[in-house]
Amino acid sequence: MRIDHAFLTAAAGSDVEVLTDDGVAALTLRLGQPSEAKVAGGWVSYSVDLTGPADAALEQGSYRLRFPNGHEDWLMVVPSASDGTRTVYHAAFNQEQS
Repeated sequence: MRIDHAFLTAAAGSDVEVLTDDGVAALTLRLGQPSEAKVAGGWVSYSVDLTGPADAALEQGSYRLRFPNGHEDWLMVVPSASDGTRTVYHAAFNQEQS
């Protein structure tokens, strides 16, 4: 299984867990709706935002996430906004068109 636009669209609005090295859920993030996929030169580009609590902010980096269907994968996330009650993280994707 691979994370792609269709996978993220199906999981949009659900909670994903950020896992520790031991596979324990350390933080829950809400997965947003992915942006429109743009295709050019054999590549598909899109992004998605994830929202979590402001008091447990993650630094920019790669994190192992567990999705609602049990699939685990690594995502590079970048904090993009915080309003004191929540933090928004951004993940961008550039994948070869299959």
